[in-house]
Order: sequence, then C-alpha cells, then structure tokens
Amino acid sequence: MTLRTTSLLVMMVGLALADQQAHANPADASAPVDVAPASSDAVLSAARPGFGDTTSTVPPWRLALETGMTMGTEGAETNVEIGAILVRMGITPWLEARVLAPGLSVSAGASEAGATDAGLGLCVGFALHDRIGLGLTTMVGFPLSDLADGEGGPGLSSSLNLGVTLSDTLSLAVTAVVGFVQPQGGAGISWDAGGAVALAASFDDTSIYAEAVLLAAEGAEATPGFGVGVARMLTDTLQIDLHLDYRMPAAGTDVLVGLGVATLL
Repeated sequence: MTLRTTSLLVMMVGLALADQQAHANPADASAPVDVAPASSDAVLSAARPGFGDTTSTVPPWRLALETGMTMGTEGAETNVEIGAILVRMGITPWLEARVLAPGLSVSAGASEAGATDAGLGLCVGFALHDRIGLGLTTMVGFPLSDLADGEGGPGLSSSLNLGVTLSDTLSLAVTAVVGFVQPQGGAGISWDAGGAVALAASFDDTSIYAEAVLLAAEGAEATPGFGVGVARMLTDTLQIDLHLDYRMPAAGTDVLVGLGVATLL
C-alpha cells in the first residue's frame, strides 16, 4: 500500500485516525474519546488526530477548520504533507458536510512536489446511549497529482466509528474503513481497508491515546501498525495535537509524525 493510498484511508482526517471527545469535559478533545453529537454549547469535537473519525458533528450552521503537517518516512525517502484543510459545516444536529482542500506534498528523496488529495463528503453522528456514540463518514477523494498526469481516478472511502465512554477518564474507540480506488497507471477498481482500536485517557484539558491499526489492500497481506498521540484544548473551540504512527514497511510507510490544529467558528 503506497503512502497516497494510506492517506486516502485516513483522509477523514486525517490523520492524526479514532480521536474524539465527551462533551461533559472539554478536555476530551482527541478523536478516540468522542461519544456524543455536538450540542448548542459549541464545544469543539475534532476529527483529528488518529486513525478514526469523530462520532460528533459540528453544530448547525457552524464551521470547524482542521489542518496540520505530517512527515512520513519510507525507507530512505521522506515525504512531507502540509497545508491541507478539512472544512466541516454543520447542517443538522446529526449531519455535517465536509470539504477537504488540498495542500502541498513534498518528497525529499525524489525532489518532487505536488498537491495532496482533495475531497467532498458527509458525516453522520448520533448518540446510541449517553456513553455510546456512532458515526459514519463517507468521502469522495480526488488525487489531484494523479489526475493531472492522467493516472488513476477519484476514490470512495467510508469509515464507521464507535465511541464508548468507559469512565470519567477512559474512552474506547473502534473504527472500520473501506476504500475503492483506481490504481495508478492501471484500469479497473481496487479496494483497501483498515481498522483500529484506540484507548484514550483525559486529564483536565489534555487527552492522550494509543491505538492498534490493521491495514489491508487487494492483492496484499494485511499489515499492522500502532499510533500514539496527545491533544490539548486551549479553549472550548481551539485544539492543538501531536501524533506518532508506525506502519509496518509493507504498508508503505515506516513512520508518520504529525502536528495539527482545529478550531470551531
């Protein structure tokens, strides 16, 4: 699985996927801790960092903006992605629209630069219980660099996210992702998929998480990985985060390091 294909799986972020919060405590700000839809109290529920996605939606007619920088290494090659912005707009208390604006991707080893993927999508989030949330995010991705070269085509990916509050401190998140893409330089449609289980702990305005990830692609063996991260709420509507992810080399990327910011307008 290439770095570009992996990014399609995590574009519902993001990166940085599992990562969200219970609204009783603004500190529960990273994706694995999210369990209920955002309400009129306007506390940010970010879709980053981590493998998964939020089970909460942006309040109606409010905007959330999320961006960051990710550096990935694949053997001796280093790739940096910066400037992509995820725009989330609330439509109803349980539905939001998403636009992923592309950023810049720079490959140091190959001395190449290009645009990251763009995307359009929808997210549905609701509470099954006061301690259980469920979210479904579907995105259509546009690999701009491949399209400009006449290779590949748009892709479709969906993630199902379950968040459970275990206690005042601990939360559990389970994520399943499936994507369908046109291979670079190839014909037809191929699939890739992933899943993650994350455990998060919240302390005051800071949340930390650890997650186990499994990635699979058509014609390839499933490969594991893991990730850790921290998110801090500076205010009820402003979050910063830092994350570290390791994917087995067969997944296309050895190490991913990222930092980001999210805000509710």
